[in-house]
Amino acid sequence: MTKICFFATNYDHTRQKLIDYYEHVLSKKAELFLFCKDSEIEKYHNKSFIKYGYSGSKLTLPFKLRKFCKDNNIDILVGFSGAGEVSAVLVFATLLTRTKYIAHIHGNFFWKSKDIGDFRFFVYTLQYNLKSSFFIISQFFAKRLLLCSETMTYKLRRLFFLNKHKIEYVPSVIETDFYRPKDKLKSRKNLGLKSKDKILLYVGRVSYLKGSDWLIKLIKRNTDKKFVLVGALKTRQLEKEHFKNVIFVQSAAGETLVDYYNAADIFLFLSRTEGNPLALREAMACGLPSIALDIESLSSLKPVIKLPRRIDILQQKIVEFFNLSKKEKKKISDKSRKFILKEYSPDVWNKKYKSYFLNFN
Repeated sequence: MTKICFFATNYDHTRQKLIDYYEHVLSKKAELFLFCKDSEIEKYHNKSFIKYGYSGSKLTLPFKLRKFCKDNNIDILVGFSGAGEVSAVLVFATLLTRTKYIAHIHGNFFWKSKDIGDFRFFVYTLQYNLKSSFFIISQFFAKRLLLCSETMTYKLRRLFFLNKHKIEYVPSVIETDFYRPKDKLKSRKNLGLKSKDKILLYVGRVSYLKGSDWLIKLIKRNTDKKFVLVGALKTRQLEKEHFKNVIFVQSAAGETLVDYYNAADIFLFLSRTEGNPLALREAMACGLPSIALDIESLSSLKPVIKLPRRIDILQQKIVEFFNLSKKEKKKISDKSRKFILKEYSPDVWNKKYKSYFLNFN
């Protein structure tokens, strides 16, 4: 069997979901390995993976990974997390060996800073793009470059035109049988939410890059509505302020998370930059209408209401949405669900995943 090793820099809920799907689609055709931090190895609960934990400095990491691949006769090394500088580690680990290197990029690639007045994001953009520049070299060593977003795939093919034959669009899938529409009133009852409340849902890390400043402004402008925030708080202002219209949920998974998607009236996605976000597409799979900032990687998510980075327009659209009739809201809901079924369900991508990871003829 083909031996595939996945290299992870840090554990988080999104990476766990990615590993779950890799396991589901590849375990019958390949022997799977996971190379991750020693302190995080127990967090991954996948039974089909042979897990190896590394420790020590970043300087020794490339040598340890190279030795691991050699000792275990790894056929394919996959980098599926971390920024561009991780590619340098993977290139070194596979250089002049039998191991092939695949980059599965789940984030954005070369950020764009549209808002000139947002100096903080401009600095983040410069820093991240400097890290991404490592891909300019590693593209020549990678066997394949797999992108999670259609927009980013087209963009990379233009930038890396010499290797465009290596670049493919391979998004993370959405388990559409699990993330599904449910009865709203029952979901609210399960979560202890009031049936008459107007609920706006946010799922993910609450931080500056995820648009916490816009979120706070919306919370202040909509005191007649409930904001349910599911995820870790990384913004001090939200921790200090005692908003009466906010419900904080540190984490939610499984059917509980599905209930939150179904209990809400609308989903808010305010990230300044993103790849092809899981939470947004999970919400859409549950039939939840969604509002997002208009960033380049979301252009292919057609049912999403995409808006410019202006708080007044965001506020206006929220007011307009809650004034829609049930029939109009249902139309948006159905369109969102159908889109995810067509574009991101496992049935659409299972064979393609196997081909991209196992077929090198």
